[in-house]
Amino acid sequence: MPAPSRSPSPATSPSPPVLVPRWPPHRRTSLIKGSGSSWAGNAVAEWVAEVDAKDIKVVYTANGAAQGRKDYANKSSDFGVTDSPYRGKDPSTGAVDSSLGRSFAYLPIVAGGTAFPYNVTVGGKRVKNIRLSGETLARIFTNQITNWNDAAITKDNNGRALPSIPIIPVVRADGAGVTNQFTTWMVSQYPALWKDCNGGRLAATDYFPLNCGEARGQQRAQTGSDGVMNFLKSKGSVGAIAMEEYSYPLAAGYPVAKSAQQGRLLHAADAVQRRGGAHPCADQRRPEGSELPHPEVWTRSTSTRTSGPTRCRRTSTRSSRPPRTTRR
Repeated sequence: MPAPSRSPSPATSPSPPVLVPRWPPHRRTSLIKGSGSSWAGNAVAEWVAEVDAKDIKVVYTANGAAQGRKDYANKSSDFGVTDSPYRGKDPSTGAVDSSLGRSFAYLPIVAGGTAFPYNVTVGGKRVKNIRLSGETLARIFTNQITNWNDAAITKDNNGRALPSIPIIPVVRADGAGVTNQFTTWMVSQYPALWKDCNGGRLAATDYFPLNCGEARGQQRAQTGSDGVMNFLKSKGSVGAIAMEEYSYPLAAGYPVAKSAQQGRLLHAADAVQRRGGAHPCADQRRPEGSELPHPEVWTRSTSTRTSGPTRCRRTSTRSSRPPRTTRR
């Protein structure tokens, strides 16, 4: 994402809104089906469980924001959750991205942050306090920095060099809002790096160009937020770094990269508070093993307004269990 020394946190697009049809007020539905963003999936899973207790049956499939928009357009769902709006077509891939004439309204629902969890171990112990600048992150995810002992990473960490460990950048295989958020930031902050990686196109996208379009490379693509975190936790993933919504590494107890720019960035909740909103998740615990509190991590700051209070992802803060799913 060379770079201004005070670049904002990765990506600046709105947090996930819901696509809802304009139903007549008298309509009743025995089963409500939705799909879309896994970035918001932990929060939605919590709400599904809460309304189930009131005999309102909802099934939500966290299959990615792009697929959620497609499902809604194809009338295979009653609502979709997406991190980016319909745009007619994806500006990078040209894929059709419209509601195909189906009416809808956007309803913002979630505030959260995109972080960069990693799996780096030295001497059998996980490293928990790595700092990375915006430019370093941009170069990692465009395959310009490929080893954890790179001089730029050493500089970000005040001269403390890491061993020679190949970096494995983990990106989404499906069309994802987190990809759109990150690439929007890249377009804004590191346009030359992103244009070279994205086939000469200076545009954000939901679909990450794996290994910048090269046939081979160190990047790995995984489907869904759970897929990304499962890869990060798997054997053989030492050296991996991913981009993912903060509640996922929080629940898994994995460290996330801290900012090397002026020593800190903002946790999303702190950014909301600074803009005049309420602090939505003040009681969230920090990731297991993290040496610094929330405001020290790289996050993508978001804020939303809803018809009710802002909700936190309590599934990720109560325990390390995976988000609940509903079946019928």
